[in-house]
Amino acid sequence: MPRPVQNPSGSLPDPEQPRYHLPSANPLPLSSSQESQVREQYYANVRAICAEEIRRYADCARGKTFSMVWNCREQQRIMNGCMVLNATQEEQDRAREEWFKKKLEKAEKIKRRKEREEAAAAAAATTIQAEKGKV
Repeated sequence: MPRPVQNPSGSLPDPEQPRYHLPSANPLPLSSSQESQVREQYYANVRAICAEEIRRYADCARGKTFSMVWNCREQQRIMNGCMVLNATQEEQDRAREEWFKKKLEKAEKIKRRKEREEAAAAAAATTIQAEKGKV
């Protein structure tokens, strides 16, 4: 029988504690390039949430070289804390949902464009037939 995994302190995990990093609520598999696009959306979302903290760190670091490490340590900790706090599985799921939404909107847009083109082609064919009938 396999032994339960212990945490670094040596105690067994508490079954009452919530577990983190559970599988995504969106189990549909995507290709590597699609996952990359979802990841880019995810990072963009987290950066947007922490935009003010990132701006403060960038303002502090501007014009500095090695001294940035010491002078901007507090701003960096605040920025990293914000990003760690907001880089959650829920945010990944939201990025995946946004990606699917954009994909569906793009497919609908292409479908509508094809329908318009087909309608225009049918109207042009009708016009040509009408002109042939007049001649």
